[in-house]
Amino acid sequence: MIQNILTAGHYITRILEILRIPRATYYRYMKWQLSPTAIRRQSIKEKVLQCWLKYPMYGYPRLMILVNKIWQLAVGPALIYRVMRELGIQSRMVQKRKKPKTYTEVEQRPNLIKKTSGQMH
Repeated sequence: MIQNILTAGHYITRILEILRIPRATYYRYMKWQLSPTAIRRQSIKEKVLQCWLKYPMYGYPRLMILVNKIWQLAVGPALIYRVMRELGIQSRMVQKRKKPKTYTEVEQRPNLIKKTSGQMH
């Protein structure tokens, strides 16, 4: 919008004054670019998605190992987990939950109360 008005021959200071935008804000916006961290994160996203499309059964721990091995990156499991959540992907393989087993070290005694309650009628 501002670029169109500038081509018409108006001064930038006057345009910004009418729009109530500080000049510093305008110039900061004009020279804005992605930070190195954001660029690195974007490349990690692409690599994680590429690996996940090839191995959809892998969860974040295995994907972390794969990404670090193939591209020699130092990426931790938490970053891979966050990236997978942002991309909306997850492992297709779900670990089975094992029920906790009960172990008794002392032999169980018979339930005397249960036996007598049936005889009272």
